[in-house]
Amino acid sequence: MHKLIGLIAVVVVAACGNKSDKGGGAAETETVALADTGYVIDVPKGTTVEVPMKGFYSFKGARGMPQVLDSPGARSPDDIANAECEGRTDVKKEKLANGAAVTCKGPSKMLQGVTTTKILVDIAREPSGGFLCHLETDQDPSFALGICKSIRKK
Repeated sequence: MHKLIGLIAVVVVAACGNKSDKGGGAAETETVALADTGYVIDVPKGTTVEVPMKGFYSFKGARGMPQVLDSPGARSPDDIANAECEGRTDVKKEKLANGAAVTCKGPSKMLQGVTTTKILVDIAREPSGGFLCHLETDQDPSFALGICKSIRKK
């Protein structure tokens, strides 16, 4: 759990204040393999997937990217919101064909005085388990949310 909190902190620092490729126009994307999982993800063109440790997938080549981790399985939108959105009032939940997506906006617990949006997408993985795709950012969450929701079986 401490490793996950540390990883989330790194993602927050990397994402905050970053106005890079997320500007007004949509970035051109391409579908790449999510390592050797049998799943793919749509990322900005030229972005590669790295596996710095088993079950942890990061992206190189674009800024403001989410993190992807292996998880025990996909949770419902309500379960995600209840577990991850404490103290945040602007909560949006969406059921996906292969999982669920939640965004929740409010005061950051890690960056005092900053309002951030947490993006949490749980995708079911066959034959078992899942992927958790997440990011906490003070920028428009739609860029990372679209990437997370694009995870699918090859």
